[in-house]
Amino acid sequence: MKKCLSVFLVGIMVFTMIFTTAPRVISASEISELYYGSGPIRSMTTRKDGVVIGGRSSGHAIEVWSSSNKGTSWSRIGTVASNDNINYGDVMFLAVPQTDTIFCAFREKNASNQYAVVICRSDNGGYDWVYDSTVIAGCSQFVGAPWLFIAQNGDLQCYYDSEPLATQNGVSGAQWIAMQGRNGLTGSWDKYGVVAASRDANASKFVRDGMASVVDLGNNRIMVVTEGIEDDRSGGVYSNVVRAIQSFDGGRTWNYSGRKIVYESKIDSASGRRYNAYCPMAIRVGNGPVGVVFCTDEDFGGTPDASSEVVSKRRTHIKYIKTLNNFETWGDLTPIWTDGSGAYAPGMIETASNEVLISIDHFSGNQRFYQMDVLGKGGENMQPNIKGKTFFFLGSSVTYGYASGGVSFVDYIAQRNGCTCVKEAVSGTTLVDNGSTSYIQRMLKNLDSTAECDHFICQLSTNDASKNLPLGSISNSYNSSDFDKSTIIGAMEYIISYAKNTWDCPVTFYTNTYYNSPNYQAMVDALYKLQEKWHIGIIDLWNNESMRNVSASDYARYMADNIHPTATGYKEWWTPVFENYLQNFDYSDYTHSSEQAVIPGTGSLLYHNDFTNSNGLQYYPGLVSGSPVYSNHTLTINDGNSNKIVVSDKSFDDFVVEADIRVKEDSSKNSNQGGIIFRVNNPYSGVSDGYDGYYFGIDALKNEAILGKVHQNQWVEIAKKKMTVEYNKYYHVSVAVSGNEIKGYVNYNGKNYAKIVAVDNDFSSGTVGFRHWLAGASFKNLKVSAYKPEVPDKTYTNSVLNSCADPDVLYHNGVYYMYATNTENANQGFKVYSSVDLVNWTDRGWALSKDDVYGDSGFWAPDLIEKDGIFYMYYVANEHLSVATSDSPLGPFKQRADERKPMHEGKEIDAHVFKDDDGQYYIYFVRFYGKNGVADGNYIYGAKLNADMKTMDDSTITCLISPEESWETNKAKVVEGPFMLKKDGVYYLTYSGSHFESDYYGSGYATGTSPLGIYSKYENNPIMQSNTLVHGAGHHGIVATPDGSEMFIVYHCHSNLTTTEPRRLCIDRIHFTEDDYGKTVLEVYGPTITPQEMPQGTKTIDGGIEINGYQISATIGGMRTVYSVDSVINGKEVVSSGMLYSLADYVQEKDFYVGSTNKYVKSFESTGQGLLTEKVSDSNIASSYAMTVKFTSKQPAEYSEKWKVKAYAELSDGSYVYTDAKTYSAYEVADILYQGSLMNNQNSHEYLYTNILSIVNQGYSKIDYKGTAYISAGNK
Repeated sequence: MKKCLSVFLVGIMVFTMIFTTAPRVISASEISELYYGSGPIRSMTTRKDGVVIGGRSSGHAIEVWSSSNKGTSWSRIGTVASNDNINYGDVMFLAVPQTDTIFCAFREKNASNQYAVVICRSDNGGYDWVYDSTVIAGCSQFVGAPWLFIAQNGDLQCYYDSEPLATQNGVSGAQWIAMQGRNGLTGSWDKYGVVAASRDANASKFVRDGMASVVDLGNNRIMVVTEGIEDDRSGGVYSNVVRAIQSFDGGRTWNYSGRKIVYESKIDSASGRRYNAYCPMAIRVGNGPVGVVFCTDEDFGGTPDASSEVVSKRRTHIKYIKTLNNFETWGDLTPIWTDGSGAYAPGMIETASNEVLISIDHFSGNQRFYQMDVLGKGGENMQPNIKGKTFFFLGSSVTYGYASGGVSFVDYIAQRNGCTCVKEAVSGTTLVDNGSTSYIQRMLKNLDSTAECDHFICQLSTNDASKNLPLGSISNSYNSSDFDKSTIIGAMEYIISYAKNTWDCPVTFYTNTYYNSPNYQAMVDALYKLQEKWHIGIIDLWNNESMRNVSASDYARYMADNIHPTATGYKEWWTPVFENYLQNFDYSDYTHSSEQAVIPGTGSLLYHNDFTNSNGLQYYPGLVSGSPVYSNHTLTINDGNSNKIVVSDKSFDDFVVEADIRVKEDSSKNSNQGGIIFRVNNPYSGVSDGYDGYYFGIDALKNEAILGKVHQNQWVEIAKKKMTVEYNKYYHVSVAVSGNEIKGYVNYNGKNYAKIVAVDNDFSSGTVGFRHWLAGASFKNLKVSAYKPEVPDKTYTNSVLNSCADPDVLYHNGVYYMYATNTENANQGFKVYSSVDLVNWTDRGWALSKDDVYGDSGFWAPDLIEKDGIFYMYYVANEHLSVATSDSPLGPFKQRADERKPMHEGKEIDAHVFKDDDGQYYIYFVRFYGKNGVADGNYIYGAKLNADMKTMDDSTITCLISPEESWETNKAKVVEGPFMLKKDGVYYLTYSGSHFESDYYGSGYATGTSPLGIYSKYENNPIMQSNTLVHGAGHHGIVATPDGSEMFIVYHCHSNLTTTEPRRLCIDRIHFTEDDYGKTVLEVYGPTITPQEMPQGTKTIDGGIEINGYQISATIGGMRTVYSVDSVINGKEVVSSGMLYSLADYVQEKDFYVGSTNKYVKSFESTGQGLLTEKVSDSNIASSYAMTVKFTSKQPAEYSEKWKVKAYAELSDGSYVYTDAKTYSAYEVADILYQGSLMNNQNSHEYLYTNILSIVNQGYSKIDYKGTAYISAGNK
């Protein structure tokens, strides 16, 4: 451990370095020599006037030096202490903020070789010094290297190396860091006692911690960084490492178990010794990470320096490391000084915003300057909404940093948040365009119009107020050529217009803090009026109450005058306000249209308008005329109602039309819409809907997307879909039309569905334009492109089956089974339908008949689940729930006589059973009353199922969903048909709402964090709803394709638009996706009546059937063939399968089939006995079988004869499919099995030799047994 750094004749270098993400290496040629001297200026502090104070010991005196130019030059200004009988060292200075007081702590060693830690004080900025106090004295063991620290409670603390403290605790020869503190800045050093600030968690462990530097992490959290030794000797000696320890209560106690190694150098392979890392100093600037500089000899090779090596002879480089992850881990190492050897005892001090002065004790005797960005781009408190963005700041002296050396809040934002801040600021300049340095001229000349800018921020200049420049008035125009730039408001409008037009980004103005200026008050008032017109942001420091009420003493610290902040003012007072504003800013309002995904099928661009002016556009006033405004590439209609803008002299057939649309709030109306009109013909003025054509738009009041059409001023709604629509936020609205199909999208991102899919035959071509309804709206980026939709190879069109309601689909072994209310005969029971694709269904007869179960009428809403090979059907009869079982999904589902009863005596309907990840089954169902017991509608309940799967745990029955929303209460208060999904730990309880004959009938969902917990309804319910094209869409089940790539909602709809029964079966896609805010939501593509792509996701065997391999059974004594068969082949279900056998020499291929008249051809159907528990096929719908033919004669010819085999499958239409024929002999198979030791055990292995191989070939050589398997057909 180094005890005195000042006894060697050394020089000092001090230098300044700019870091971006990491420090860079500086060569000697880049740093100017400043002066020679003995004793390093390691400890430095900054006086309240910004002068840096440093000190050094020349042995028997402590000198005080100052630098008014951040270390470029130094002057000696005083002496702390001088005594020929005292050896001074380890000098540390601390200036008390905003005072003239400076403390100096140092180590004394007297003629009796006793050590002490002493404090002196200057009350005039370092010129004159007096004795203050002694922290500890009279120590025969070493104490020294003091560090002074002002805690957050205002107490002055002194940390120092202490051998006595370690000895007193029973660890002789060790050294700990001790801490003693005062109550405030004066008095005795006994407030805390003597605290061990750094030692090992094991108090008896030998450690040598020293040279502490202390860093404030905020909230009474403190870090001490020390030089220490490695835990165990390397190469027989202890080498130095850098360590850190933290306190979470202001230094009273320390987390010894959390003591960490900041850095330990590598080990020299030759000596086995670790290189040293020592003499650290830590600092934290602003809200950034902790950075540590230290010395190391690891770059030099050879034997590491001994810790006792004379300092001047050590080989040293200076390196840097900083914290990550809330100060708990440390990042990569970065070299700072690597130009030669002999760099020692680095010191650091912050001299200005993000400017750190580093002094290095350099043995060559020169001093240099370095500036380091210890905040870096990756600070502990980096704001994610700011990180990575580019901000343009336009302003004058306050933006520049006039009173803080050119450093302002702009620089702090960039440094603390990993963003790019372009600062265009010149002191004394004005908003008013009155010369080459005005805001406007510098914006036009110096800010890159082609650059990407995420946010434009402009200072409301105080110079315009102080120079009494004309305020002006707000223009009625949005055209920049109309603004009077010789006035303050006109100049502001020009800046806003130019910034929006050039960079298509948000614009924000910020004000100064309050000072006495009526002119500036008028400017602030005007700024808020401009906000109403331009929708700009305002960072209002002028009216900020907390800033107005700051104490006089803090104001003096924060402000150099009534206009300009100090560095402290920027860092502590202004920057947090800006960061909070930017962090919470909603940038989703400013999505660029170029970032939108392209709708599949979009072709070449046919038309584009960026609304520079009205050329090519025709305005048609509606009931209340409002003037269209063209500005900033935006078309805006701020007032009036039902006005239209139409593209002139254009007509399009099949196309995609898209634009960005924003709606203004008018809560006095019952709708606030803006949207696209398309296939427009015959536009005219003076009425609410003066055109023939279609409309697709967004309603910010009702939160929905809406599709409709107009003919002869008659509006007809086609369909609508709930969605979140915010006022004053742009949405990318697009419509794809082809033939009679219309798809409406909002913020299409390549994954989300069209909001509405419809067909209509009224209009086949026409122009495009915009319409607003009962609110102002803005439109930009209008594009029309050719459109040829991608047509899938195979499609289906709803509906897919008649006479079905309340459907449920079970997928089992490659087949979908569908059960539903039979709308033609609901008193008989339930039919089952099977399908391999969810579209083409086969009637498989009655799965449940009323004669076999409870109930005699009203068989509704079946729900199926399989458990342990038993299929459970939960169904409604007589408005009660009951359960029947079967060992097949085809049924018959039955109940024993004692089971023919309802689950409860009270009425219950619409059951759905869900299995959670922990294996617990839950049942969801409907009762005709809610929590209060009043029978006023249908309510959804849930409960645990008991292990018998037939009864509920009644103690868990919970009412989960009540009918309350308007879409749930039309014609009746109804929520019904529950169905549960789970994703990422969230439960999605889907259901239908309103009477099933209501025009509002549809499906929605609610989410919860537990199966029976509190559920919150989705704010944009319903996710599927009846419309003018499809009536009665609801009461659904949901099923995934076999590979999980798709999900389908299976639901019923009415027979037609005027008749309910017989209801029909429909399927549409449903998926989880993220909405505009990153929230996971369920979304339905439907209800559809247009051709849709067939369901995908089944993996099958080529040809549907395959032979996998061969075995010989020693137990049975026979030849075994293994084959696999899909449950569905060529779109048809497999009803049976088996094997064909024949002697190879006695059959031709044309005779080798099931039912062959060739007497040598034998077919055998597989049974359940041959079903393998593990599939040997990759197909996810295959079953694997083993069929064994017993040996009979046990003669050589039986084993050597060639056999021909095929696997076959019989399909549901009576046809057959076959594998290719395989030929083998038992002897060949036995030989492979025997030679490869592939039988299951020793006895089976010997069976092959004794019963087959040696019988056919008496000279067959016997071998020992080794393993197990079967022969694949490919290897035969």
